[in-house]
Amino acid sequence: MAKLLIAKPAKGNSLVNRGLYFSFFLGTSLLVAFGQPDRHPIFCLLTYLFGYSGGFYLLSQVKVKKSRFILAFLWFALVSLWQLSWLAATHYHGLLILSIYFLVVFLFAIQFAFVSLLFSSDSRLQIGRGLAIASLWSILEWSRLYYLCGFPFNPVGLVMTFSIYPLQWASLFGVYGLSFWVFFTSYMGAIASRKRSILGLFLWALLLFVPFGFGGAQLYLHKEMNLQPKELSVVLVQTGLKEEEKWHFPEQEHKCIQPVEQWAKIFQYVGAHAAEKIDLIVLPEVAVPGEAYGYLIPFDAVGEKVIRKKERLPPLAAPFARKNADNKWFVSNAYMAQALSNLYGSEVVIGLLEHVSEKQVQYNSAFHFMPFQQKGTRYDKRVLVPLSEYMPLPFF
Repeated sequence: MAKLLIAKPAKGNSLVNRGLYFSFFLGTSLLVAFGQPDRHPIFCLLTYLFGYSGGFYLLSQVKVKKSRFILAFLWFALVSLWQLSWLAATHYHGLLILSIYFLVVFLFAIQFAFVSLLFSSDSRLQIGRGLAIASLWSILEWSRLYYLCGFPFNPVGLVMTFSIYPLQWASLFGVYGLSFWVFFTSYMGAIASRKRSILGLFLWALLLFVPFGFGGAQLYLHKEMNLQPKELSVVLVQTGLKEEEKWHFPEQEHKCIQPVEQWAKIFQYVGAHAAEKIDLIVLPEVAVPGEAYGYLIPFDAVGEKVIRKKERLPPLAAPFARKNADNKWFVSNAYMAQALSNLYGSEVVIGLLEHVSEKQVQYNSAFHFMPFQQKGTRYDKRVLVPLSEYMPLPFF
């Protein structure tokens, strides 16, 4: 390994200085790892103020670029291993998913390591270098959308979304603008800390405050000028079912919940808000089993278990319903989504599978239903997941 050159320690204190260095190294990486909006907001605030800037400060002290590259890789790998740990669930995908998990962590860490090569051990402010580093990182994050299936998760800018005030900054530049700002302010903070100049520290504090000041002004002006947008009452439904509960798997039939029962739960969840005016009901991707216009649900069971207001039900006609060989009506998931829209007089957005027989293709789609319409509209998913949603090489 390349020789590690940090700021030269006082004679006799080499081990102490190196111990302190690596203590701060681990401390800043752990702080950044926890600095996400799904954790406590205080972690995000501390990460925004000191987490990244502390890490940049430590890395900029390493003069040998090879050593800095290795340390930067390890620092960001530790951050990514924690933040992306949700990707390492092996229950459904098996151990193979771990290879994807470590590959993504490696790609994130290697990107950060290359960016760290631009860090300067010089204590001059170098605003242009800070802008270049922040720009390069934002471009690298954006580029993740365009290889393999795209990976939009976990941009650095998420750290600024813990409060409604810095979040307003995204109205100007989007989430990658937030990432740019985190990197730029953190680099300026690292350099200002090394230089220990009043001017540099004042500039850093000013940069940190700018998104909060902008957000406060934005919200104040909208309130004072009556520019508040129309409020929408939205019900978000997450069924929370495990795959073996949603779908019929061999040898696990006892765990599977029948589609009509799943829909009954959905109507029950939404019904808890029936006293309010609901403008929009949103369900997740592939919210229920089967295709959008696959006729899996006995109509008789719908009236018994789901909805008794027959005047709110869609007509028993194609494409919502059809009779089977025994002259009994069966309805589709699209029928149930339309019934949900009719019952509450609200728009419904739901993820369903759609089979197009003439193309022999199945789409993963988002459907939109309006009250008392005859058919929903759909948007087909464009960026697909390799292997599970498409085969990358035609000969497969």
